[in-house]
Amino acid sequence: MSEQSYEILVLGIGHLLMADDGLGVLAVEGLRKKTWPRDVRILEAGVSAMLFLEEISRSQNVIIVDAVRMGGVPGSIYRLHFRDIPCVGDGWRDAHGFSPVTAIEMARELTGLPFNTVIYGVEPCAIEPGIGLSPAVASSLQTVMDRVEEEIERIQRNYRISKI
Repeated sequence: MSEQSYEILVLGIGHLLMADDGLGVLAVEGLRKKTWPRDVRILEAGVSAMLFLEEISRSQNVIIVDAVRMGGVPGSIYRLHFRDIPCVGDGWRDAHGFSPVTAIEMARELTGLPFNTVIYGVEPCAIEPGIGLSPAVASSLQTVMDRVEEEIERIQRNYRISKI
């Protein structure tokens, strides 16, 4: 068990063989190409954030990237704070009945962390068997990666200010 803690943990949620559901995985693959400080961790959570409960419970801030159905136009990008997540029902659960929300809640019960959780969601066009993103979602991929990078920079800036 690692004792490493993180200021920021970015989790890419999704399944590459389910068309637009692969968005979160592809986003973190792109973000991993950059050099990040030691206390920023970028992880591909795949279809179960619960597998990363240890990392979540050691992180002050968690950013989740995923395809999220909110009823908008495919490719629309949403920034949701954890407390603002609408009841998403069974659509955001893995095969064992857990959702990223469940993983965050369990981590908070264990360690009190994360303090902050933000979800960057992109409205999917198709979540069905298939490889590759739909054109609408593919056109949003770089933008969502840029917004996650801006979120990381904002958190780090606020963290440095609060330490003064």
